[in-house]
Amino acid sequence: TIMKQANDGFKMPSSNNISKRLHNSSSKEELVARKRILKSKLKLFDMEFTHNHGRKPSKQEKEGIAGLFQEYIKIKACLSALEKGKIQSPRTCPSPKTPNMSK
Repeated sequence: TIMKQANDGFKMPSSNNISKRLHNSSSKEELVARKRILKSKLKLFDMEFTHNHGRKPSKQEKEGIAGLFQEYIKIKACLSALEKGKIQSPRTCPSPKTPNMSK
């Protein structure tokens, strides 16, 4: 499960790896597919946590999946920039500030 992976030392992508992955994406379709996968993993974590604990996880409890969340936010920003015509290729995606989940 996602929660078990996060708690068992599951390696989250570093900011540097996220940027490399964005710049290596050759198409918008690849980014859309990756965003969909990340969103599913994030939702699954929340659902499993809620099922196991009877409540939604706090921001502190989501620290184990912060890397997935950061990647999701960056891909979402990149897709938005592509759709608005601000950039022409995923290789030129901006690096937006990511929300701090520890607040």
